[in-house]
Amino acid sequence: MKKLSIFIILIIAVGAIFYFWQGNINTRPQNLSSSDNKITVSFQFSEQDIKQANFEFKTPVNLSTITEFISNQEAWNYQVEDYGDMGILITQIRDKENGQDQKYWQYFVNNEQAQISVDKYFPNNGENIEWKFIESEF
Repeated sequence: MKKLSIFIILIIAVGAIFYFWQGNINTRPQNLSSSDNKITVSFQFSEQDIKQANFEFKTPVNLSTITEFISNQEAWNYQVEDYGDMGILITQIRDKENGQDQKYWQYFVNNEQAQISVDKYFPNNGENIEWKFIESEF
């Protein structure tokens, strides 16, 4: 019961941050040229287990779609929860599910923790996205 309460508080805190603070993270797709755009996405399952993938796109695509595509390509388990206007929360990638060892999936853009849901973030060419399964600071 205590873990459920902590998880609910975490979801509310993350939702409040998403709602009240948009930061400098892209919330709208940019006009992209006709040339290919490329980002690097890494997944840190543990300190020693890190997988990296490159993703190329011609039109804007959100990080939720990119993460799902890579997970499907790698045949990883992938689950999300949709919180309506607050956005999508990724709850499982491969064998790591939110709440295990009080760790959660969080993403970083160019080494800065993002403060917007994955379905509302549209990466720019050349960005480095890091998914980390770590304890939450909230």
